[in-house]
Amino acid sequence: LNEYSYDAAVAGLQYSVSFTTRGIALSFSGYNDKLPAFIETVAASLASHVPSSEEKLQRFKDTIVRDLSSFKTELPYKHASFFAAL
Repeated sequence: LNEYSYDAAVAGLQYSVSFTTRGIALSFSGYNDKLPAFIETVAASLASHVPSSEEKLQRFKDTIVRDLSSFKTELPYKHASFFAAL
C-alpha cells in the first residue's frame, strides 16, 4: 500500500486512517478522476490487512481498549461533540 499511496500522493490524492470511539475513520482528499479506484484499493487493502504478529495485534487491541475506557473521563465538550456527530 505504501508504494501505491506514494504514487497517488504524487498525483494529488491522499488518505488518512484514524481510530475513533465509533470505529475506524477513513478520510480521502484530492481531486482526480482516479479517486474512486483509489478509495476502493485503500479500503480493500485495509480490510484484508492481518497484523504480522500476535504482539502487534495485542498492541492494537490495548490501544483501542484504553481509548474507549478513557472516554468516560473526557471533558464535557468532547462528549457533546461526539454525541452531536451521531
